[in-house]
Amino acid sequence: MPHGSLALLLAGLLATACSDKEPAPKPQPRYGERPSVPHVVAPHNGEHTGSMRAYTSSFAQPIFEWAAVDWDGPVTYDLEVDDSCAAGFVTQCGFESPEASVHGLDALSWQPADPLAINLWQPVGRRYYWRMRACAGEMCSPWTRPRHLEVGRTRGDFNGDGFSDLAVGAPLIDNGGEDQGSVFVYFGGRKGISSDNRHSQRLDDPKHKDRSSFGVSVSVAGDLNADGFADLVIGAAGTDEYRGFAYLYFGSARGLDPSPYRLGPPDGSPDDWFGASVAGAGDVDGDGFDDVIVGASGTDGTHQGMGEDLGVAHLFAGGPLGVKPMAMVSLGIGQMNFDQFGYAVTSAGDVNGDGYADIAIGSPGADQAGDRQGTDRGRVYLYIGSADGIIPVPTSRLEAPVPRDHDRFGAAVAGVGDIDGDGYGELVVGAPGTDQHTEDGGQAFVFRGGNKGLEQAPSTTLTDPSARRFQRFGSSVAGADDVNGDGFDDVLIGAASHNRGRALVYHGGREGLSVSPALAVIDPLGDGYNHFAEGVAGAGDINGDGFGDIIVGASGADNGGVFRGSAVLYPGTELGVDNTRPLRLDDPDSGSHDHFGHVVAGR
Repeated sequence: MPHGSLALLLAGLLATACSDKEPAPKPQPRYGERPSVPHVVAPHNGEHTGSMRAYTSSFAQPIFEWAAVDWDGPVTYDLEVDDSCAAGFVTQCGFESPEASVHGLDALSWQPADPLAINLWQPVGRRYYWRMRACAGEMCSPWTRPRHLEVGRTRGDFNGDGFSDLAVGAPLIDNGGEDQGSVFVYFGGRKGISSDNRHSQRLDDPKHKDRSSFGVSVSVAGDLNADGFADLVIGAAGTDEYRGFAYLYFGSARGLDPSPYRLGPPDGSPDDWFGASVAGAGDVDGDGFDDVIVGASGTDGTHQGMGEDLGVAHLFAGGPLGVKPMAMVSLGIGQMNFDQFGYAVTSAGDVNGDGYADIAIGSPGADQAGDRQGTDRGRVYLYIGSADGIIPVPTSRLEAPVPRDHDRFGAAVAGVGDIDGDGYGELVVGAPGTDQHTEDGGQAFVFRGGNKGLEQAPSTTLTDPSARRFQRFGSSVAGADDVNGDGFDDVLIGAASHNRGRALVYHGGREGLSVSPALAVIDPLGDGYNHFAEGVAGAGDINGDGFGDIIVGASGADNGGVFRGSAVLYPGTELGVDNTRPLRLDDPDSGSHDHFGHVVAGR
């Protein structure tokens, strides 16, 4: 054979052999590497699956969702659900005998095939803890920190019967002394709140002091002692020359225990206004006990600065006995006079998806850097939770996109849940003094959560479509739970005009919050100057039908006496809030200037 032909033959055989080889494998992770811990999308730590009274059984078969881990190769997931873990010892829970579990799952969601067992006696439902991990063969990530889930329960259920309850503040009721204040509690039921306006409990100022303003702030505190019953926190900012106190009322099968636990400022002084704002904080350290925030917006000097009305917010930790007497941390910025830090406080939910609740503090008197003239542009500060509690340095300082004098950005703040279903909580901030379209027309801003916390710029800007002067849109804001049952949390914005106020409902969705309101509820009381929507709140599920309800306060309603006050309850339906069936709650007291409905609470 000629040398040239032999060379061609050898070349052809070599080419054929090379073409039969398998492609080079992709680079694999180095020996000993493990997949990362999965990002949990749902349910959030401390989430309630819904009332066991609802007509659907899905409350006992929650859907667990997570995001895919970044791994070059096949990944499976393990998930365990257990009811034997104990609050306060969450990290020691071994999940030895889980009630439900799945291993080697290659999907990104899972629903138990059988309903999880719940209690049929008070408190109905049951708390479960759950954890998950990612595995590549035998190499698995660490388990997520155990998170708890309230199965068959609804928010704000003081007596644990499966129906949400309501609290309405009347801070200027005299009650044997001038402006002592009271709070009225209404228990939910299959038919909702009693139509005869009869309250279930009345809570009066424990100190019976003039000008205590007991009920100037009211909030569901979550479950501070992890006993399955929701608790209530009430501010009495006027007590003892406006030093102020806050009171915790613990839930039970009989309702709220009438003997409260008193919280006071560590070093109280006149005009501190401790208790001017209160809120449940969620579980900021992941120990299974909810925590509570109290604002003292009139405090003059802080550990970070000196001045007048700088303001402080105090965080108190929940525990097996209720709450620890000393504040877990006292937060203060201490920048300029009249910042009013702590004027509004809220749980922000879990904005970075790490399993710990975060908090936001409004400072509506904050001014532009270097300006000490009291321009009241406003600012909101975000603090992140951790295993050690709240990190005392704010991770975000939020402002209006175009700050202007007297906007009072941060006069109202609310963690509104996960309105877009991405596993991160969102925050809504009201700025009732903005003049964007008309004088004091007001605006509200939605800030989205993400793995690094809140985005610095708002994802959505909301403005009252009526564009009326002095409408003060954003004077109150609240999460409304899921009023139409589509699986996304919704939002409630109050526009408490001095004339005829409005409450606007916005629906959440996969793309975020709609910029157009699904419903605008106009003051139904009709006589003007009612301060309708001065207070707004999601009411939880009052009648156990599976839809969130809302309540709107109107502290200026006369009702046979000047400024006695009212509150109006609206039910949720599959179409959203139904404004054709309002239930009006009037001031149960007979006096004038009670301001019943100044604040409302229900979730």
